[in-house]
Amino acid sequence: MTLIFIVSACILLLGVVLFVRAIRGRQISSNQHCRACKFDLVGLGLNRDSLCPECGKPIIPNTPTIQVGLRKRRPVFATLAVLLILLGGVGIAWPKVSQLPTIKNIDWYAKFPESMLLKLEAGGDKQALQTLHDRLIPGTLSDQALQSLITRSLILIDDETIVWDKRWGDVILYAFIMEKLTDEHLFQVMERSYQSRASIHDEIDMDTEQVAVWLNIDSPPNGKSDPNFEMKLAQALVPGVTFPDLPTPYQLRIETRLPHKPGPRERRGGYGAIGVHDPDKPGWWLPFPYSGHGMGGQMRVPKETEEFEAHFEAHYLMYKDDRLFHEWSESIVKHVRRVPNPEYLERVKRSPELEALVGTITMRSISVPTQLDEARQHDRIMNGSPGITAVITSVASDMGLLGELWFDNGESTLLFAPIKLEETKENHHYSLSAPHEYDKKGQSWIDWFDRNKQFWEVAAENNSVNVIYKPMHTMAASHPQLKKMIDEPIVFKDVPINIQVPQQRDVHIGRNGPIEEHWGMENKNQPEVGVRYSSEEYKRLFGRGDPAHGELITDSEEESP
Repeated sequence: MTLIFIVSACILLLGVVLFVRAIRGRQISSNQHCRACKFDLVGLGLNRDSLCPECGKPIIPNTPTIQVGLRKRRPVFATLAVLLILLGGVGIAWPKVSQLPTIKNIDWYAKFPESMLLKLEAGGDKQALQTLHDRLIPGTLSDQALQSLITRSLILIDDETIVWDKRWGDVILYAFIMEKLTDEHLFQVMERSYQSRASIHDEIDMDTEQVAVWLNIDSPPNGKSDPNFEMKLAQALVPGVTFPDLPTPYQLRIETRLPHKPGPRERRGGYGAIGVHDPDKPGWWLPFPYSGHGMGGQMRVPKETEEFEAHFEAHYLMYKDDRLFHEWSESIVKHVRRVPNPEYLERVKRSPELEALVGTITMRSISVPTQLDEARQHDRIMNGSPGITAVITSVASDMGLLGELWFDNGESTLLFAPIKLEETKENHHYSLSAPHEYDKKGQSWIDWFDRNKQFWEVAAENNSVNVIYKPMHTMAASHPQLKKMIDEPIVFKDVPINIQVPQQRDVHIGRNGPIEEHWGMENKNQPEVGVRYSSEEYKRLFGRGDPAHGELITDSEEESP
């Protein structure tokens, strides 16, 4: 505001100076003139009785009847000066004027033409982008402007130096659904919506014969749209339905292959497919999905093979209605060699950076099933895969977790499950459902809790349990996706416990399908239908407790029983 005031004051002062000079005028003569009619008196012998030959008025020397010099006013400069005075005055008064409701509530950008908005956006004006974005779903954005936005969004997708603005993803999604993409642009969107990442260790041990491999199919960081925009667009296109699917004619099938055996007689292995083309069903594929896919396995490598190449493949087939519309492939070749004592990953030890990261990782409440005999009577419960707990991260980091999770009830410890968190993603929930070795033949996850009934009785009395992460870098040989692991033990103290009981519940089949009755494990305390609770009552009666933050375990804590 101070800068605006200074500039406005300078403009106002300049306008005043120009106005004064314009009114005073430019000097066009230095002779004597009749003051009445401006007649030039050069060459006339003047005395006290002289009269102006032009107008007849007295012209007496050394009196006001004679004007020395003549000036001509400059109306153009005067007009310009008035404009500058007005501009400067408005600038000085603007901080006050702009707060008036009649001025403050005007959406000036909404009044700008598309051509001006596009130029402003190209210069980095985010409000101009938002205004253009707001015209997508109402359909008031012209095709010409939409094509300009599409071209720019596809350029930004390839710029890895920027933080992706999901409004550009909304542009791509809208154009995709409304079939406003040219074939060239559509193929670009298709081929950028997924990326393949092959994982295999570059170096393996001299005696290793079974090598772990992994192929991830997911979306690149740039390109994603806002889920809220997707829902608004779906509701606009399918009115009257609360949670409609976006109507799209496209289906996608991804065929993947992992390497099987290296050498001159290499055979492909580990075949998998994602998506099935069915021309009798509506399309379902949307660009830049949030969920990814992966497949992994083991490949046998003879010990005498010192070096080899591992070939990964992903083949994409996109269908429109009943015909193959577009297809493309990605091949990845990884070179592997044997070395003595390879370092499979970087092990991050105690440091200020690690301590700061661990403090942002939390553990969600533990779900403990009860009434196990009744639970065994329902196949859906026995065969289910419940979310027992979850690791929650609030920041992104390239450090992951690799090791085991243990429960500690204050009297004893209990191995829960191995954990492999490839990286800590921002606001990511890593759900853990399978207790350690529960899935033996003829057993279910319920049996694991039954075998450890005494442990959970003590934990239930405390209403909480400690969860301990014990790093195990020896597991790295089987997890090539992980490049950097937290190699320090972490404790999540006083993780709250939720007691669960078997209950019957109504489940929707499909998003808008019929309702069926299913049995499942539910939290023991549930709000009663039709009963109002204050926020304090609700938290006290049904609160699940706040997640427990992670803490690095000190040497003294490790030595304690």
